[in-house]
Amino acid sequence: MAKRLTVEAYVEGILNKNIPVLSQAISLIESKKTEDQNIAQEVLLKIFPFTGKSKRIGITGSPGVGKSTFIEHFGQIIAHQHALAVLTIDPSSPISKGSILGDKTRMYELSQKHNVYIRSTASGNSLGGVAEATYDTLLLCEAAGFEVIIIESVGVGQTETLIHQLVDCFILLILGNSGDELQGIKKGIMEMADIIVVTKADKKNRQLAIQSKVELLNAIKLFHHSLNHWKIPVEICSALENYNLDKIWNITRSFFDLLSQHQLLEHWRYNKRKSWFYHEIERIVLQTVMKSPQFLIQLKKLENQLDNHPKLHFEEIQKIQQWLQKKLL
Repeated sequence: MAKRLTVEAYVEGILNKNIPVLSQAISLIESKKTEDQNIAQEVLLKIFPFTGKSKRIGITGSPGVGKSTFIEHFGQIIAHQHALAVLTIDPSSPISKGSILGDKTRMYELSQKHNVYIRSTASGNSLGGVAEATYDTLLLCEAAGFEVIIIESVGVGQTETLIHQLVDCFILLILGNSGDELQGIKKGIMEMADIIVVTKADKKNRQLAIQSKVELLNAIKLFHHSLNHWKIPVEICSALENYNLDKIWNITRSFFDLLSQHQLLEHWRYNKRKSWFYHEIERIVLQTVMKSPQFLIQLKKLENQLDNHPKLHFEEIQKIQQWLQKKLL
């Protein structure tokens, strides 16, 4: 990481849309060093009054659905009118903990726009499709004046719903392969979607995409969107052929218009921010407990017992629970 600046220098640089300083501040937030974290928290407190004015869009979908290609072309439409930040989350290897961080390469044309900023972050140990620092990074980008912020998640999975808590509009991308993809998508994430898009609807695949659209429209009749005034739209698109992307952007703007017309945005964000708050509390509590010397000693004792009695792991888990209750309750 570049040489640390003062808190004031970070804040001034961010508010003046200085991209190198913004990037340094994000690196500071991502750092695990206590000194960096202390500076980062001061920066966040000072820039917070300048946040909250962007349109926050989340994009998720199964691996292979074409998230990066979609964002590359969808983002260029947005960038005609708005300063755009794209925050991508790359999966970390469970073995090496490393990440390729290649989205800026995959979105080359978009990254060349003067009013576009792309930042890739490794997911690390964080679940839910986003990284630990994603929310704070979003706030820094808002303070730097980006009017639209897209967050691209790792990919749909069993825990891939946290991104929903960070954004205003949640777009779910689905492959147009009729039926098979629907079976693989978790019901919960479909219920959270504000817009559903069937991707890769090239001319040769368009009929299949239309068929998937019909199936999806039938499926979402069973769901109830949390905004009474909004009926979840399903649209097809081809990013490579630039087909229907402008239509999807218009639908997205309609969603934000609805939030604005009914003065729902602040309430919408408050409920999501509260969910994110509890998620962060759970993460911090877990990290704190796992670093406790007393807990680690107790854990080692039970681990040794488990080695001798492998069938008794349920009992050992219960003992850990009882020990924690005794210490905390």
